[in-house]
Amino acid sequence: MKNQYFGDIRDLFKYDLIEFILNELKPKRKSFTFIPMRTQDDPENEEGNKRTFYKAWESYRPGTDNRKLLLFLKQYEDEKFKKRNIEDIAKYFERRQVQVKIHPKREPFKREDEFRKSYFDNIEDDLLSTPLIFVDPDIGLQVEKSNEKHLLYRDVKSLYHNHHLGKDSILMIYQHFPQNRNQKEYLPTGRAESLKEDELKLKYLPPYISDNEIFFIFLVIDRKRRKELCNILIEYRNRYKEFSKLEVGNVNYK
Repeated sequence: MKNQYFGDIRDLFKYDLIEFILNELKPKRKSFTFIPMRTQDDPENEEGNKRTFYKAWESYRPGTDNRKLLLFLKQYEDEKFKKRNIEDIAKYFERRQVQVKIHPKREPFKREDEFRKSYFDNIEDDLLSTPLIFVDPDIGLQVEKSNEKHLLYRDVKSLYHNHHLGKDSILMIYQHFPQNRNQKEYLPTGRAESLKEDELKLKYLPPYISDNEIFFIFLVIDRKRRKELCNILIEYRNRYKEFSKLEVGNVNYK
């Protein structure tokens, strides 16, 4: 995640969904953990400039019903990218009486195994016991040629199995859609199947929610918590039912 991307309309979906989940969990929760995999800004790259908030509102994109969040992010529309900081989202949540615990390593993420291992091994246990732990890589889960923009499956294993992930905690992972939509293994269903069958040996497919540009995959240890989350994702989809591209998957919870 680059600082220069902060405040675009993808963040509208991202942080509205997080706030909605925290509000709908029973009882309502007042904190979450943010694990941003920061990468270097690139002034030549125009990505992260998707800030057409009015068009987003017209099409009823996810998050546009949250006017306070929309106005907060819109202030970064004309802000020079050098002044954008992803940690500023904590200011918004503080106003909503929600504490954001941010993994303190602030240097740019590197692809080297030694840096990657240190980054995830040094996450404090208390950060993994909040109701929701959000991991935000630049692009998403690993591909054939992964780099600092990707979260490796072994990183997910470390967070899910090796660390003290809270029994009731929800692990939420950010993911871009692939440019080639024929790469089925990189689409939501393919990612979920890989996590379940090949990587984590889960009993159920991880649920996901997608707006056809980005999607989020969720890993939950406790069966009852998974059922609760699935109901919340369905409720969120229904909230933005006028946006036809919003899709929820793997929300069976037998």
